[in-house]
Amino acid sequence: MKKLSACLLALVMMVALCVPAFAGDAVNALPDANAKEVADAVVAYVAANGETVFADEAARTQMVTSVVRGLTIENYSDDRATETSLTTAFTALQADYPETLTADDAAALQAQFAEAIAKAYAARPGVSTFDPSEVGDNIASGFSDSDLSGLFDSLRGAVSSLGDRLQDVLRGDSSGSTTDPGSDGNTDSGDADEEDNIYGGGPPNGDTAVFAVVGVAAVAGAALVLTRKKSK
Repeated sequence: MKKLSACLLALVMMVALCVPAFAGDAVNALPDANAKEVADAVVAYVAANGETVFADEAARTQMVTSVVRGLTIENYSDDRATETSLTTAFTALQADYPETLTADDAAALQAQFAEAIAKAYAARPGVSTFDPSEVGDNIASGFSDSDLSGLFDSLRGAVSSLGDRLQDVLRGDSSGSTTDPGSDGNTDSGDADEEDNIYGGGPPNGDTAVFAVVGVAAVAGAALVLTRKKSK
């Protein structure tokens, strides 16, 4: 039991000494916060996972995925600043560990980090990637020129017809008439009228026609925009 405990203690001491031994002077002296974060994360990854073969693309990809997941991604909004930080970080890493990380491997690793950080920043939580400019194109792509032209002609006729009816309604209001434009002139207020009014409704006054014209006009405008998009 004592021998087992001694072995475990020696192993713990070796691991504890390996971590600070792997940290180089160039990495420790980095002034750029983002560069130091990346470099420290790479050092920590190697210390936790053992020797990494940087020439192996699969090994690099695994490292990049793990490291980028732990970065403060909100600090990497500027692509140029990020590129500068990565260059600084991998220059320091190569200076501290020239035998482990060659110039070619450092360049390849830096390119992978740049791509992964850009994707992580674009997909960060709470950010929408919806592009409203694509909606019109997607809708218009389902219609031919003749379909859109026919739709617009139909809507234009409907707007014209509703406009004429609206003028009649407004003329009736301006003359002081209280007669429903759709009524047959019968002003009998019998039980039938009382029963129709049990839900608190008032006599028609043309509001429905106004809303209908506005709605159809909006749809007609949209159809016109789609027609122009399709013609382009």
